[in-house]
Amino acid sequence: AILWREEDGKDWESLADFALFAGLGEGMDPVGVLLDGQLLVRAQQKNPERTAALYTYNPKERKLASEPLVALKGYDFEGSLIWKTGADGRRGRLAGVSYESDAPGVQWLDATLQAVQRRVDALLPNTNNLFSCNPCTGQRYFLISATSDRQPAVYFLFDRETEGAAALKLVGASRPQIKSEVMATRELVQIPARDGKQIPTWVTKPLGK
Repeated sequence: AILWREEDGKDWESLADFALFAGLGEGMDPVGVLLDGQLLVRAQQKNPERTAALYTYNPKERKLASEPLVALKGYDFEGSLIWKTGADGRRGRLAGVSYESDAPGVQWLDATLQAVQRRVDALLPNTNNLFSCNPCTGQRYFLISATSDRQPAVYFLFDRETEGAAALKLVGASRPQIKSEVMATRELVQIPARDGKQIPTWVTKPLGK
């Protein structure tokens, strides 16, 4: 059972009640609460794969949003919420949502942070580039972690007030002894199972084969 109390002093209300071991099904898994009082919940989509996605839920209307906030094709949503922080240290609006699919990533909801991600990805096109933020408001510098199937994490400092390639400065490599040019590559393939589902599988191939 999921219980909800709109504010301190009010009675608890039941939002949902469903079987514990039945999976998400028609149920939902609360993840967080937005400033406007809506919930963020993990719920099953109505698509053929029945994958879980992140939705907003209106507790007053007892209604799930018609479209997910974050959905990952072929994957259940697993992740966490990234919040802005005010000058007083209190939690503010939702800045983004981290997730795990074939690689970790972040879907930024804040326009400034979306622009930072686009600029970093343009400067580092061959790696998966992640950064965190705190307080996520007016931040100038970001520590970037750049990785790939052949490259352990390399760290850069990004200055969003500097234009061009000069905005990115190398900080250091986590395993500098590993040379990416001699590492094997990994390919993600989907293997059909007997029930029609797809099994995502990593295939590692020797270099040059």
